[in-house]
Amino acid sequence: MTDPNAMIVQLTVGELKAVLVEAVAEGLARARRLRDEPFITRPRAADLLDVHPSTIDSYVAEGMPAYELPGSLRFRASEVIQWRAEHFTFDASEIREMRAPQTRGVYVVAGIEGFVKIGFATNIARRIPGLQTGHPAPLRLLAVLGHHQRHERVFHRKYRAHRVTGEWFRLTPELATEIRKARARGDSEQ
Repeated sequence: MTDPNAMIVQLTVGELKAVLVEAVAEGLARARRLRDEPFITRPRAADLLDVHPSTIDSYVAEGMPAYELPGSLRFRASEVIQWRAEHFTFDASEIREMRAPQTRGVYVVAGIEGFVKIGFATNIARRIPGLQTGHPAPLRLLAVLGHHQRHERVFHRKYRAHRVTGEWFRLTPELATEIRKARARGDSEQ
C-alpha cells in the first residue's frame, strides 16, 4: 500500500543532474570559503558573541560549530556570526514595557531593536518624553535598576564592552537577564 502522505517527485535525468551539480557546486564553494577563512581563538569567538570566554564550551555543546585542533578548539568567524544570528536574536520586545515611576533612578529604555539606554533621572516619568523627542523609534521603559546615581556608574562599567555610544548599549543576553532579575526583585516599580 502506498503512503498517502508521501510526496512523489518526478524529475527527468537532466533535471536531477542539474540539481545535483548545483548542490555540489554550492558545497564546494562553501568549502573553499571556509578553507580560505582563518581560524579564530576562543577569546575572539567570545568577543564576537559578546560573552565571557568560559561560556563558549556551553555554546559548543548546544551546537555552535567548532574545530578541535591540537591543544584547543578553534572557530570560523563566519560560522560563529551565523550561529549567533540563529540562536541569539535578542530584542527588547520580549521584555514587557513598564509604567514610568515619578521617582529618581537608573532607567533602561529600549528604542532601536537590539539597543538600550542606561541613564539616571531625578524623575523618570518626565525624562522619558524628553528622550523621545530626539529619538526616531518609540522608546519603551524596560526597568529601573537602582535609585542612586552611583548605580548608573556601576552598570556603565559592568557593560562597557557593549557600549555603542554615550549611554547606549547593545542588548546582550546578560543585560536582558539583569533587566528580568531587577523586575522580578521588584526594583522596577510597576
